[in-house]
Amino acid sequence: MIATWLHWYMVVFFVLFGGWVLYARRCFASVGLLIRTPCGDAPYAQRLRDAVARREHLESLPAAAMGTAIGAASLLAAVLAVVTPIPTTLLYAMVCVVLAMTLAGAYLRLRRAGGPRIASLRARSRDTVVPAWLSALVAVAAVSPLAFVDLAPAAALLVTAAGLLVAAVGDRVVHLPALLSGTDPAVEEYVDDRLRAVRAANLFATATAPPYVFEAITFTVAVVQHGGARPLHAAAMIFTLIALLVSCAWQVMLMRRGPGARETERWAQNGV
Repeated sequence: MIATWLHWYMVVFFVLFGGWVLYARRCFASVGLLIRTPCGDAPYAQRLRDAVARREHLESLPAAAMGTAIGAASLLAAVLAVVTPIPTTLLYAMVCVVLAMTLAGAYLRLRRAGGPRIASLRARSRDTVVPAWLSALVAVAAVSPLAFVDLAPAAALLVTAAGLLVAAVGDRVVHLPALLSGTDPAVEEYVDDRLRAVRAANLFATATAPPYVFEAITFTVAVVQHGGARPLHAAAMIFTLIALLVSCAWQVMLMRRGPGARETERWAQNGV
């Protein structure tokens, strides 16, 4: 009974997730959603909005195509779950692989975005963008599905590969060359730095989400069908949930933080 309920729960999940991604596909890679801009006529608000708009134009990410690919994969998984005996955990793993490959493709496109770039002389390291403890937390969470390889070997390997790929993209985003048009360098550098940090945190959170969903479903199925699960399974699931919550909280904190006094002072000194 519970196994059947979980099966149809995943079908509904595939439909809702796919439908939502398709509905919001044009905003899938929006820069404006990731950077807080002051409202109204706050000092430098217009310069910041203009810098965000220029960044959107420079990147020109195919947001609609990205959202369509992920949404269609999820809806296809829903159909296959209904008409075939393929386990929903394996279908979910396949959706995760499509998600990971789509994000990796976006990263490769960002590396080539904008043509010749205005160089930034600021030194940049991973620790200045993403704390080392968060990177370590996400790395362990990404490989945690391997703890379930005895229950769902193919799905565990695929979800692990997808999580590692997304986490690797997040790590490489930290090291992307600065993308500045040169119109308003001070504000554009702020946008570049903030976007780099938020995207890295977003990708880290994304890297932990598929492992947790997979582990929660597989753990529940193991308890229902086999009468229990090993302590390692429970530990992996709880650890991954913590990593997911911490990564999401870190991203929200970055997104809610507006320009500080140091930034606005630099903007005033480099007025346009």
